[in-house]
Amino acid sequence: MKTIGLFPDFVENGYSKGFYPKLAFVSRKVFGWLPFSFGDVIYFILILLLFRWIWKHRIGFFKEWKDNGLAILNWVSVFYFFLHLLWGMNYYRIPLHEKLQIEKEYSKEQLEVFIEKMLVKTNALQLQITKNDSVAVVIPYSHDEIYDLALKGYENIPTDLQEFRYEVKSIKSSLFSYPLSYMGFGGYLNPFTNEAQVNYLKPKYTSPLTTCHEMAHQTGIGSESECNFIGFVTAAKNEDLYFQYSAYSFALRYALHNLEMMQEGS
Repeated sequence: MKTIGLFPDFVENGYSKGFYPKLAFVSRKVFGWLPFSFGDVIYFILILLLFRWIWKHRIGFFKEWKDNGLAILNWVSVFYFFLHLLWGMNYYRIPLHEKLQIEKEYSKEQLEVFIEKMLVKTNALQLQITKNDSVAVVIPYSHDEIYDLALKGYENIPTDLQEFRYEVKSIKSSLFSYPLSYMGFGGYLNPFTNEAQVNYLKPKYTSPLTTCHEMAHQTGIGSESECNFIGFVTAAKNEDLYFQYSAYSFALRYALHNLEMMQEGS
C-alpha cells in the first residue's frame, strides 16, 4: 500500500477519480437511508467480539503467544487492507494545494492579516444573527436539520472544486459521541460504510463546520487540513447565516492556533 503512495497521479486518476466515487455512491445508497449509524453498530459488535476473544484466551495466552500473535496480525492485516481499499488510498492522491496552485507556506504577517479578516467577518455575522454584540450565537436547528442544510453549501461549491460535489446524503450522529468527546474529536468517517459520523455532544455552533468537514472526507479527501479547507468553503458558501458563522469562527480559531504555534517555534 505504501508503494502505491509513491504514484500520486495513478492514485488520483485510477482510484480517487475512478474507483472510489462509484464505491462511495453505492455505500451511501445502501447505508444512507438508515436513521442510525450502521457502522457504529458494527464497530460495537466487533469490540464485544474482541473482548470475548480476549476473555476466552486469557488463560495460556502467553504460552501460545505465537499462534495468538499470528491471529491478531492476520486480523489487523485484513482490516488495514480493506481500510485502504474502501477509502484510505485517498491519502496518497495529489495534494489539493498543488492542483489549485496555492502556496502552502505563509508568513506570520500574512497570517495576522488573515486573522484580522476572520475576526471582522465573525463579529459581523454574530451581530447579524443575534442583533446584540454581547449575546452568544445559539443554533436553533436539530442535528438532523443541520445535516440536511449542509447539502446546500455543497450545491454552491466553486467551479474549481466541482470534483468534490456531494451526492447521496449519509450523515449520522455517532453512537460513540461520548468517547469521541473525551478524545477531543468532532466526528469521523467510517471507511467501511462511508457514513459521516458527527459528535452530537460538541457545542452545536461547531456542528455545521464539522458536518461539512466529514462530508469532505466522503468525497474522497484523506488529509485533515484539506477537509478543513473544503469544510470551510462549503459552510461559508451556504446561504444559512449559522453555517457561515460556524465556518468563519472555526477559521478564526484555527488561524489563532497556528499563530500560537508559529510564535512558540520562533
